[in-house]
Amino acid sequence: MKKPLLLTSALIAVGFCSSFFPAAIEGQAQMARFGVVMGKTTSDQLWTPSVGTASRDGYLVGGFAEVGLSGESVSVRVEGDYVQRGAIVERDSEGAPVAGEIRTEYLSFALHVKLSKSIGPLSVHIALGPTIDQLLRNRSSPVLEQVLYEKKTTSLGIGLGGGFSLHLFDRLIPEFDIRLTEGLSDAYVGSFTTVRNRSLELLLRFGVPRSLS
Repeated sequence: MKKPLLLTSALIAVGFCSSFFPAAIEGQAQMARFGVVMGKTTSDQLWTPSVGTASRDGYLVGGFAEVGLSGESVSVRVEGDYVQRGAIVERDSEGAPVAGEIRTEYLSFALHVKLSKSIGPLSVHIALGPTIDQLLRNRSSPVLEQVLYEKKTTSLGIGLGGGFSLHLFDRLIPEFDIRLTEGLSDAYVGSFTTVRNRSLELLLRFGVPRSLS
């Protein structure tokens, strides 16, 4: 991906996250956390009818904002990322060999409810919520371009993840996440097939606490 596009995507994500919560739920929350997120994605695709695919690796970078709604146990997190998805297609629906690959880049927005439990300086959590992917760029092998005639500019999904954070410092909180993002709507449509995305994401966050009261 070209560096200007990546930089623009990251700036949009950080700006969106840093401005969303204070206006959206003013008066409900006292503490917030703003920060950056980065990580690795392992993506695959779900074809209907089924074809043989293999996963491909990519990366994710963006920003997030998180606001506590009930002390430290319940919070809402909004996140905006540049993320790479796609798959390697190895066999068609009849089992014949295919040498094809899809590489897709999205500007992805997630709104997740997060449940946490603190044990000393360690906090464990789970998070669940919807995801919206906005297409930035697609690169497909010629053989797949002939099959998938429509690339959806917007696709919906749901994310489920969990992890832990370390509250060792007052000004910077590291957090580790593993998250599965499952496509609920089609990312591609062909004359006889539809395709949804699936992505396993290993994430590292660095958040800065901030009081909103």
